[in-house]
Amino acid sequence: MNRRDMMKLAALGAGGLMIPKHAYSFFMDPAFTKADFGPNFKWGVATAAYQIEGAYQEDGRGLSIWDTFSHKKKNIKTGENGDVACDFYHRYPEDIAMIKAMNMDVNRFSVSWPRIMPEGKGYSKQKGIDFYHRVIDRTLELA
Repeated sequence: MNRRDMMKLAALGAGGLMIPKHAYSFFMDPAFTKADFGPNFKWGVATAAYQIEGAYQEDGRGLSIWDTFSHKKKNIKTGENGDVACDFYHRYPEDIAMIKAMNMDVNRFSVSWPRIMPEGKGYSKQKGIDFYHRVIDRTLELA
């Protein structure tokens, strides 16, 4: 099995629950097109807040379990963490424009709860809520 076939199989396994059964066979055909998925298939991107947002502790964001874990010595072999990540917190307008430029139909993103509820309970942080409103508004502007 070559590298290309291995990647196709990995994609099939990762997205198998979302792909219609009739679409499985095209993965072995390198000439497949968007039309092979059918008219109702939605193409999209997905992200996780910790992996892209960065802006760790900015605007009152609290610590997540991943912040705590990744900052402990020897937990991450290379010492990396999500403090800056892709800096989506500051660059979301350009990042969402890239999603649009790629002709994606769906933008699935997660919410960093420590950005909304810094202490994990009690009060919510308006700056965190406002950030997600801006992300949603920008996504809808480009829809």
